[in-house]
Amino acid sequence: MIDQVDQSVERTTHSSCDQGAEVVAYTMEDGGHAWPGTTVDQGAGATTSQINAPKLMWEFFAAHSKEG
Repeated sequence: MIDQVDQSVERTTHSSCDQGAEVVAYTMEDGGHAWPGTTVDQGAGATTSQINAPKLMWEFFAAHSKEG
C-alpha cells in the first residue's frame, strides 16, 4: 500500500509478509542523503521536516517487538 504523507513524501507498506513481518519504506522525491527531520545542514542534499526518522523508527520497533 502506498500512502502520500505530503507532496514530496510517500510511505510504502508491505504487511502481508511471512510470520506477521511488516516492511515500511519512506521515499522522498528529489531527496538527498540527509537524515529526515533534522534541522542540521549536513551538506548531504535535500531533506524534509514532514517526517521525523528517529520517531518513526522508534514507533515501528515498539509496535513490532520480538518476543524472546
